[in-house]
Parts: sequence; C-alpha cells; structure tokens
Amino acid sequence: MESLIPALNAIDSFMWGPPLISLLVGTGIFLTIRLHMLQVFRLPKALKLIFSAKNNGEGDVSSFKALCVALAATVGTGNIVGVATAVKVGGPGAIFWMWMAAFFGMATKYAEGLLAVKYRSVDEKGEIAGGPMFYIRNGMGEKYKPLATFFAIAAILVAYLGIGTFPQVNAIVDSVELSFGISKMATDIILTILIAAITLGGLQSIAKVSSKVIPFMAVLYIVICLGLIIMNLDAIPAAVSLILESAFTGTAAAGGFAGSTIMMAMQNGIARGVFSNESGLGSAPIAAAAAKTKYPAEQGLISMTGTFIDTIIICTMTGLALVLTGAWQGDAAGAAMTNAAFHQRLRCHRQPAPDGFPRALRLHDNPRLELLWRARLHLPDRYQRRHALPDHLHPADRFRCLPEARSHLDPGRYRQWPHGHPEPYRPHRTLRRSRS
Repeated sequence: MESLIPALNAIDSFMWGPPLISLLVGTGIFLTIRLHMLQVFRLPKALKLIFSAKNNGEGDVSSFKALCVALAATVGTGNIVGVATAVKVGGPGAIFWMWMAAFFGMATKYAEGLLAVKYRSVDEKGEIAGGPMFYIRNGMGEKYKPLATFFAIAAILVAYLGIGTFPQVNAIVDSVELSFGISKMATDIILTILIAAITLGGLQSIAKVSSKVIPFMAVLYIVICLGLIIMNLDAIPAAVSLILESAFTGTAAAGGFAGSTIMMAMQNGIARGVFSNESGLGSAPIAAAAAKTKYPAEQGLISMTGTFIDTIIICTMTGLALVLTGAWQGDAAGAAMTNAAFHQRLRCHRQPAPDGFPRALRLHDNPRLELLWRARLHLPDRYQRRHALPDHLHPADRFRCLPEARSHLDPGRYRQWPHGHPEPYRPHRTLRRSRS
C-alpha cells in the first residue's frame, strides 16, 4: 500500500497543477465577466434572500435548508483541515489564493445553483432530482448523456471513498481526541449511530438537522475566532501584510514550516479553497435542486452565499488565527494545527530559566496583558505559594482582586536582561481582599 503513495502524490500534484487551476479559476473569471461582477453587485440581495425567499415553488425543502445542506459538507471540515493544510504546505500566501478561488468561485456557484433548478426533474417516487448530471443531459442534449453518467459515477466514488467521508471523519476524531481525550473508536461508534439516525430519514431529515446545527456551529466558530483575533488585534496589519507578500514571493522555512514557493501557495490555496467551498465541484447543486422555488436565479444567488460564508468569512478567520498565533510554523498539521492555534490564547513564548530561577517569561508586544493573565491564573508557581489569593475567597472576589494585583506585577519583574539573567527577586506586598 505504501508503494502507491508516491504515485498518488504525483497524480495529485499534476491534477491540482496548471490544468485544473486553469479550468476552475478560468471558468470563474469567464462567468464573472459574463455576469458583470454579479458576486459583488448582487451580494447584498443574495444575503437578504437567505431569510426572505418566498419558497412558493416546487421542491422538497426550503431554500435556506438547501443552503444548510450544502454548507454541512464544508463548514467545519473545510475550515479546520482545509485551511490548516493549505497554510502548512503553501505558507500564509495560500490564504490569498483561497480568497481568489472563492471570489471567482462565487460566480461558478451561482451558475451551478441556477442550472440545478432550471433543469431539475421529478423521479419515479415523486421527489425532486437535480444536479450536474441532469443539467448536462437535459441542457446540453442526449448526446452528452455519457458525460452525465461519468459524473454521477465519479460523484458516488468521491462521496464514498474520497472527500465526502474520509477527511470529515478524520478531522472529527482527531479534534475530539485532542480536545477531550476520547478514543477514536468511541468517537467512530457514536458518529456512526448519529449519522445513521439522520441520513436514513432521507433529505427531509438531513435538511431539518442541518438547518439547526449549521447556523449554530457557524456562529459559534465565528465568535471563537473573533475572540482570538481581538486578543491579537494589534498584529492584524502585520498578518495581512505577510499573507499578501507570501502570495507573490513565497515563504522561507521557519520552525516546523519547510518553506514554499509561489506555485505551492497558489496550488494549495486554490485546491483547499475548492475543497472548502465546493465551487465547481458539482456536489452543492444536487442539494440546491431540491429547493422550493420557481426562480432559478433566486436559488443561484442563495447558493452563491455559501461560498462567501464558508471561505470569505470563516476560512479567513481560521487563516488569521493560524498566522496570528504562529501555529503554522509548528510541527502540527491539519486539525491538530487549528486546535493548537486556539489553545495559544496569548502571543507569548515560554522558555527554561537559568538554574536557581523559576520559569522565565519572555514578553513581546503586550507584557502587561500577559502579566494580568498570569495573575488571573493565580500567579506563577513561586509567587503562588507565597502570595496566592486566599482560598476562602469566592471566585468573583478573586477576580475583583485583579486590579490590586496589577500594581504588584510590573513588566520589569519578569523581563529578561539581554545577557539572559532575570531581574533579581523583589518581594512585593501581600494582596489584600478588595472591598465589595
């Protein structure tokens, strides 16, 4: 099995090289020109239609539920694994190329949603069926039926053996094991039971669950990312500058990062961008075809917002979190890298201190913020034993002691001298309980 890995890597590098990049991005550029920058001028209307669509046409689910079903395959896995893999291999510049793939992919996604509704049909069970295989056959003619059949077979194989299952399951079990210590086998069993309970109910069951889980999951993820970004707000200009520069100059090796070229950044950014938002992949139109609407253009606009939400918003926040925390330079990859980024709540680096001294803290941009955080954690080990807050205090009282602790934690107390020895210990006053 291991002997096949080099061959598979060679095929992957060729397919995600100039041929596929030219087709995907080229199609998006062509549609952007023909649609007169629709993804820019019609985006406000598209976002409004997510919640205001009338849903008065033929179909099985509402337009909002159809969008949630499409996003269910991208929000989460694509944002966690896709972005981390792109940045790990292609450097921060890959984020820029993900933006480019998403911008032009919005036009592609609009066309996919429109065609899915326009050329959908009703199967023998009376349910709506649509997608690329239907608009290839019904739109281009019966002579293209072999192409439609090939797409249907390829889509099934990809769903069972490719990006439809393996990356999602791998990302879930890795994240759960890293965060909660639950074994992979236990996670697999629980996941199998939950997925079976949802999917065996058909499209209605999938849409019902997705319409409740996906908005909550997306909002929660955005809030967490915003919190991390706000904590590193002063470093955002430098992070954006690094992303733009790396997109056109490559990135030198640093830490656990092996370095990348412009082509590597472009290749991984576009490839993972497509994996994240599925623009041009052909899976999202299958869900869009089931929407209750009689206006194909309306569903096309709603489908277009999926790429905007998934990549322009969520993937951007993940990428900024990786760059701001420096997790992309570590040894972790995939879900482990994103998990490491969210665990690095402050931009600080700890290193061993000289003999006879406790852990030294090397401070950078915001030493007082770091010191206050350490005070919130009841001070370092040495000071915790001598001057820790009294155990009988209520947690709320402990938090009110922080303003008083601030005066005893000046940056110079832990700052290292150039020659590497910390400043001599100066005893500070015992903390008094603050008045309520």
